[in-house]
Formats: sequence, C-alpha cells, structure tokens
Amino acid sequence: FAAAPIELRARADIVRRTVRFTLSHPLLSAAGDIDAADQPTGSVTLTIPSLAPYAAVAGLDLQGHATATTKFAQQDGATTIGVDGTVGITGGLPVVAGLLGDNATIALTGALRGGDLALGDLAVNGKALRVSAKGAETAGVVALDWQAALSDLSVVAARAAGTLSARGHVGGPRQDLSATAQLTGDAAVAGLPRESFTAALSAQGLPAAPSGKIEADGRFAGAPLRLAAAVSRQNDGT
Repeated sequence: FAAAPIELRARADIVRRTVRFTLSHPLLSAAGDIDAADQPTGSVTLTIPSLAPYAAVAGLDLQGHATATTKFAQQDGATTIGVDGTVGITGGLPVVAGLLGDNATIALTGALRGGDLALGDLAVNGKALRVSAKGAETAGVVALDWQAALSDLSVVAARAAGTLSARGHVGGPRQDLSATAQLTGDAAVAGLPRESFTAALSAQGLPAAPSGKIEADGRFAGAPLRLAAAVSRQNDGT
C-alpha cells in the first residue's frame, strides 16, 4: 500500500444523513452508500484486481481476483447483512485453482439481534467444490447444518477419480457441542474401477471432553471397507 497513495472521495448530505464514497488504490477499490437515518442501511462493493500480493504476505503463490458487495440494515433492534461475491483463481496453487476455478461465487445472509446470531444461508459454489451452511446461535445454543460436495477427486489427489459428498450437524451449548457427519463416496484410485462407500461420524462433549465414534461400510481400492471405532478423552487428558 505504501508504494501508491490511497485516494478517498466522499460526499455527505447532512440533512438526509447520507454518505457516498469511493476509495481507490492499485491493490483494491471500494465504493459505497450509507444512510445513517433512524434505521441505518448501507452497501459497499470491494474489488481486488489481484490476489497475488495478499497471498504473498502469507507465503503463498496464488493468482486471481475477487469482488464482493456487502449490504446491511438495522431495523427493530436487529442488524441484517448480506454478501454476494465472486472469486476467480487463475494460477498458483493447483488445488485451490481446481476447487474454485475462475468464477466461484460466494453468498451469505445473516442477522444479529442482541447476542443471538442467525446464519440464513452460506453458499460457496466453485468449479469442483460446493459448500453450504445454515443455522443459528440462540441464547448460547448452536444449531448448524452443513453440506459439501466434491465433484472431481483428482483435484486433490492426482491418482484418484470420482466424487465425494458430505453433510452434517453441529448443535448444543458452546461448551458442550455435539456433531454428526455422513460421507458418501464413489471413488477409485490408481485406475481401478469406481466403488461406493459410506461413513458416519458422531461426537459429543466438544470441545472440552470429546468422545465419539466412526463407522464405514462399502468397498474402496478393490477391497471391502468395514470400520467401527470409538474414542474418548479421559479425565487425565489421554
């Protein structure tokens, strides 16, 4: 940022209590409108023309771009927010480029009322990866459902082929969460025929005193797949 100045332009209407602004820099630009009336609303669009400088800070090689529009509103004691954006990965880390592609979309809606949080919808749709979630935290109790799907396993493992999908739920007080997950796969490795398998996981007592079990059934890599295991952490931490 220091290599070039940041240019900020704003126009305010004191009577209507509105502000319109633009911000520009070679690394990013933003434009927005804010209405600071009795029930404030606003919209801000952020554009990042190149992800490479930000990735470099984290020591990563990643090329691409991103744009996101955030809208918010306050009404009847609640704040609502919505985000819609696109991310394009055009080079660098092959796994990230393969999962997201050059035109992934991101959408989020939510609301905050006092200490309660509602996640109306979270959706990430990329070239080979789709993720969605919906839930809430009310009076300290969490209820969250999620889904994920990978349409091309070769993106994450070159010798693999097929698909994976998963769904799950997280619920309970923050100090005593439980979680369940179900996984379905239709996959092959090393040129073998595709075979189907399922797995189920359940856990309780998260995060302080976790226990759980995992079960799997089906065929994988030309052999039967059977698994049933249970784990727990004792009072001494083992």
